[in-house]
Amino acid sequence: MKWFHCIVVHCRYGKNLVQAKEYGIKKGIISGAGMGFLFLVFFATYALAFWYGGKLVREEGYTVGRMLIVSLVFECTVHCVGKKRSPVYLSYNTVKN
Repeated sequence: MKWFHCIVVHCRYGKNLVQAKEYGIKKGIISGAGMGFLFLVFFATYALAFWYGGKLVREEGYTVGRMLIVSLVFECTVHCVGKKRSPVYLSYNTVKN
């Protein structure tokens, strides 16, 4: 019975289902690309913070504790900036509503 119901629904609403499928694919690609870019920025800033902290320890004579403080402050700042509403987040809410 479920199989028959699926065939009838597909025949009746097939055109709308194709449009919804295409829209879902586009939305998935855009969301995935946006999240990928966001994580790229996050991890790149973390890498930059630890690289610069290591450089300060080697060249400027900072202690490891001071380097960790500087890198954690940098990471917290990046995290707070990332929590702000990004254009991807705003466009997703516009599409969702």
